Amino acid sequence: MKNKPSDYAKNEPSFAAVLLAAGYASRFGRCKAAATIEGLSILTRCVEAFRRGGVQDVVVVTGAWEDEVRSAAPRGSCRFVRNPRFDSGMFSSVRAGLDAAGHGCDGVFIHPVDVPLILPSTVRKLTRAFTGEKAEKWFVPTLENAHENMEGRRAEGYMTDGHVMGGHPILIPRSWKKSIKNWTGEGGLRNFLALHEKERVRVPVFDEGVLLDVDTPEDLDRLIRWSRRRHVPRRSTIESLLELAKTPQRVVSHQRRVAEVASRVGQLCGRASVDLDLLNAAAELHDILKTESAHAKKGADFLEENGFPEVAELVRVHTDLSPKATIEAEILYLADKYVNGTEVHSLREREQRVRQRFADNREALETALYRMKVAIDIEKHLEKLTGVHPLLQYVT
Repeated sequence: MKNKPSDYAKNEPSFAAVLLAAGYASRFGRCKAAATIEGLSILTRCVEAFRRGGVQDVVVVTGAWEDEVRSAAPRGSCRFVRNPRFDSGMFSSVRAGLDAAGHGCDGVFIHPVDVPLILPSTVRKLTRAFTGEKAEKWFVPTLENAHENMEGRRAEGYMTDGHVMGGHPILIPRSWKKSIKNWTGEGGLRNFLALHEKERVRVPVFDEGVLLDVDTPEDLDRLIRWSRRRHVPRRSTIESLLELAKTPQRVVSHQRRVAEVASRVGQLCGRASVDLDLLNAAAELHDILKTESAHAKKGADFLEENGFPEVAELVRVHTDLSPKATIEAEILYLADKYVNGTEVHSLREREQRVRQRFADNREALETALYRMKVAIDIEKHLEKLTGVHPLLQYVT
């Protein structure tokens, strides 16, 4: 394995992760870690989330299904430790994992393997929060408005208070390892952490995966269905992202109008060929950092950091399309050219406005006219594809 505990860089914080995979999984009926979601084992998904999130040392605690757990892991990406007392409960696995993990690191994640859909962006947010704290704290990801976001789903978090729900993983300082291993009180890790309530730091995330666990085969089926649409933020999440970015109301109104136009154009192309939910979300967020210079790139970086890379990619190219742009990217680009403020105009009208606006700036005019030409080409392509002019429902 490339990264051993002794390999940690000394000039920046380093992290280890303990993945708990030692239980009997009696309600599930087979090894949870080996169950698959869209072709990847649950264990692989957990390991990759931490590795891609910047964690150098991942330790998997085995027990009842040791052979199956080892077989489910991505080769060379984690270490294993067997908990000989796994049948005494999860806290014994926490102790075994902490004893094996992160001897030279600064912080240790503790994560049950049956919470398989956390994002690397969540891991990175937790490590950044850890790095920014000077005092010894423990960190938990919290999903704002969790009850609204998880409506109709089983949302079982690490602890809850009001409308803020904390999930997994948790991140503790290395110095707490000894205290946790020596803890003899009832309630295991939960009660130990309850004694340190004042040291808890909630880290806001937009990752619903921090709350979703697998106890039964029915839970797994629900997670599989949910994972297929997790790349699209919900309405409440879109509003929270806009609030976090402090997007001006005039920009929000523009984005909503672009989303309306983009959705109608997408419907002309057919649901089978266009991801309408993804298109709508990207349209409602494409100018989220409009007040910043290079707003497309910064907006995309912001969305990727918060766990929506697919939306981010559409936002990144909405001002300058890449040669291999998807149909969703083309429609968003075109819809953005149709909408000026909240008014819808034909491309001919928009071009006239462009010529007037940049009449005294030749370089800016050439750039703007090139972008209009790209929009005209997209418009022609979509009209040929659908047999209907994209603006038919707006202009006669």
